[in-house]
Order: sequence, then structure tokens, then C-alpha cells
Amino acid sequence: MEIREYKVYKFTELSEDAKQKAIQYFREGNDYPWFSECNDSLKGFEKALPIKIRDYSYGEELYRSYIQFEVTDENVGLLKGLRLRTWLINNFWNDLGKGKFYSLSTGSYKSRHSKMTKEVSCPFTGYCADEDLIEPIRRFIEKPDKEITFELLVKMCFHSFAKSVASDIEYQNSDEAIIETIEANDYDWTEDGKID
Repeated sequence: MEIREYKVYKFTELSEDAKQKAIQYFREGNDYPWFSECNDSLKGFEKALPIKIRDYSYGEELYRSYIQFEVTDENVGLLKGLRLRTWLINNFWNDLGKGKFYSLSTGSYKSRHSKMTKEVSCPFTGYCADEDLIEPIRRFIEKPDKEITFELLVKMCFHSFAKSVASDIEYQNSDEAIIETIEANDYDWTEDGKID
């Protein structure tokens, strides 16, 4: 048996060349950590609307992202403009929202949910990708466009989602984010920038 001794360094103690090697080593060895949550958001979105997702691919390259789906209710598929807005409010939006939460701490703690004011925040999974999916619907409800059909609106939702995921992956792979992760986890490195 052979025993080898070598020095370990914190990231800030490495030379600039070793830091760049460490960043590249870390970038190549890590997958996007939120794919599972993103997939759960897609499933929640699919469950909330009359659609069936057939196939999808999304990731770092937005231009390669796609989500193939079909509308399962042909009557909804024909809706557009104000009729679509009304359908969304009656059949989708109200089901997503909870009454706004209020609490008072005056001697005894009291809380309640409003019956009038709705809050919609990450309704499918609690993960922020839910918001990326419903943002185009929010904008449409605020300002309906008579030319936007249900199918087009769902495509806009999927594009918003894929764009957000691609942007987040780009950030996660940036030097800034990697350095932040390395320092937060207090990794040890060899002198040449390999993780110990």
C-alpha cells in the first residue's frame, strides 16, 4: 500500500489558471439541478388545461426546444379573444387561485383567506417554472387579443417556459454562478484545479 500526501486549497487560494480549470471541471460535471421540478410543472399545466403533451425537449438551446401537444376539447380549441378570456377565468384561473392570506397578531393569532381577492402563485408544484407557464395567460387575461386562439396561447406558455429554463441553465453554467456554488459548498481543490 502506498500513502500519498498532497495539499488541498480553497477556491480563493488557487492561481487564476487553476481557478479557470476548476470552473470548467465543475461545469462539465454538473447537470441542471431543476429538470425534475420543470417536468413536474409541465405535468401540472397539462392536468389543469384540456391538453395532452405528446413529446417535448427543452434545455440550454432555446431554438431546439419544442413541446408537442394536442387540444383534447375541440370546443375549447376553437375559442379566441374575449370568449377565450372568459373560458380561462371560469374554468382555469379561479381553480388555480386561493384567497389572499391575511393574518393578525393582536393578542391571539388569527388568519383567514379572502373570499374576494385571489392569489395565484406557483399553483402546480410550488416551483417557479409554474409562473413561467402561466405568465402569457396572465397577460392575455389582462389584455385579451381577439386573434389569439387557445392553441396559440398554450404555445406561448410553452415558449415562455422553455425560454426561462434556457436562461436559467445559461446562468447556472456562468462563471459567476459556478464560483458562488463552489464557495458556498466550501469545496477543496488540488493545486491544479481538480476537486478533492
